[in-house]
Amino acid sequence: MVNGDFATVGGPDAVPQGIRIRVRSQFGEMYLDGAQGVDWQGSILVKGANPVVVRELIREAIVDTPDVTAAVGTQVQITADRQGSVSYTAATVYSSDPTIGEVEVN
Repeated sequence: MVNGDFATVGGPDAVPQGIRIRVRSQFGEMYLDGAQGVDWQGSILVKGANPVVVRELIREAIVDTPDVTAAVGTQVQITADRQGSVSYTAATVYSSDPTIGEVEVN
């Protein structure tokens, strides 16, 4: 908050926030766009999930983020108690240097 009002983020600072929101969104939870989000319950946090499918679903969510041009690398780790973390490297329109980050998924 800034001066008692919500602060807005734009430009390159908005990219990690946008990635975090898209990766943590559950498929179908956005009432204005039911096709948005990651299918955590149906495709990722299931017994015997295909790691190639998991990585592709996360990569798609990252690439769909505004101002992201490519998901250069993604790593997904899921624990036995169905907690997860996503490490990513993404190319953006703002710099030739990639954006690197991690998203915790509970």
